[in-house]
Order: sequence, then C-alpha cells, then structure tokens
Amino acid sequence: MTSPAPPRLTDRKRAAILEAAVAEFRQAGYDATSMDRIAASAGVSKRTVYNHFPSKEALFAQILQQLWERSRESPELAYRGDRPLRPQLLELVRQKLQLLHDEAFIDLVRAAVVAVIPTPERAQEMFKRVGDKEEGLTVWIRAAAADGRLNT
Repeated sequence: MTSPAPPRLTDRKRAAILEAAVAEFRQAGYDATSMDRIAASAGVSKRTVYNHFPSKEALFAQILQQLWERSRESPELAYRGDRPLRPQLLELVRQKLQLLHDEAFIDLVRAAVVAVIPTPERAQEMFKRVGDKEEGLTVWIRAAAADGRLNT
C-alpha cells in the first residue's frame, strides 16, 4: 500500500498563507489586516503571498469560500415521512449547533460580516448564500407540513 504524496512546497505555502490570514482577520479584522502582516505570520515573503493571491480581497474571498464550503459539509437531511419527526429535527438542530459552537467559524463570520457590509455586492452575495443554505431546513419543514405532520 502506497502512502499519499506529501504536499508540494507551494501547497504548503498556500496553506500557511491561508492559516495566517485567518488568524490575522480574526484578530484584527479586515481593514486592519495587511498583506505584510499575513506574510510575516505565514513566514513567507510578501511576493509569495501575492503569487498566490493577487489582492487582500482575493485572499479574503478564498477564506469566505472555505467558510462557505465548511458550512455546507454537513449533509442535507431530507424529510423522511416514514421516520419519527423528533430524531430528524434533533439531527437538524445538532448540525446547526455544531457549526455555531465552532469559535473559529464564528469569529470569521463576524470578520466577514464587518468586511462585506460596506460593499453592497459582496454583502448581497454573502446573504444570498446564507439564504440558500437555510433553504434545506425550509424544504424539510415544508415537506413535513405538506405530509400533514406539522401544524402550520
């Protein structure tokens, strides 16, 4: 059995940049974070940061994308008419609470909200994505109500 190849140096640098950027954005917020600070925290040159990310906004957008992907990691639970409601609802709530108890996730969401509010286009995209994520819960509730198992 062969082991997976170790990450390439460029992949490790990119990961270090992302990790440093997350820490800087969490600590200082979007406006106070600079590419210089991120480079220093990552232990790479500023040029290396710019080789991976053309701007602070592009770097932040990548972090937001990772946050978004992380929030969608839990599988969508489809309503099951053949199963009791309570365990289904408890699993939906457990998934939500698990994400909401992740301090790093919450700190980044706070930084993201502060960063996107002044930019209407970015704010609109972020809130659209949040609305799309909530759609899974809404679909579940509608399905259970249509099945006559919830009083609306």
